[in-house]
Amino acid sequence: MKSLIDKLARREALARFFFFGVLLVLEKVLKRTVKRFPSFRERLREKDLSVQIRLKDNSLGRYYVLKGGKVSSERRIHRNPDVTVIFGNTRLALNMLVPPRDRLPMVNAMKNFQMGLLGNEEQSSWFMETSRPGGDAGSGPKISTGPRGEK
Repeated sequence: MKSLIDKLARREALARFFFFGVLLVLEKVLKRTVKRFPSFRERLREKDLSVQIRLKDNSLGRYYVLKGGKVSSERRIHRNPDVTVIFGNTRLALNMLVPPRDRLPMVNAMKNFQMGLLGNEEQSSWFMETSRPGGDAGSGPKISTGPRGEK
């Protein structure tokens, strides 16, 4: 899947289209996971927060509201989110968001200021731990959207 998207997203317009789609699908995956796994719903009840995922230039983004174990989202830039995940460009965003994910490119992107995480450290860490595929989110399930760890 990732290699197909990588080939098709060589043009910026298609990369932006795929990024938009990934952000939309993320909401659906989170909602489905909340329904399927009561432990994940309980994990989301631990904190109420807004999370913005966007491009560095603010040209494209979506924010998610996690409240009372429920997930909602809107296609716009939030004025004051609790946590913001910033990507330098659409190709980098796709590389980081589409499974399978590798931590080394993420670390390199952060070191080179091509990816950033803004917000309260506790909330940011909690969100990243909770949303990480195959991650240890306490009592929550491992969110997986790829063949390497499907449920």
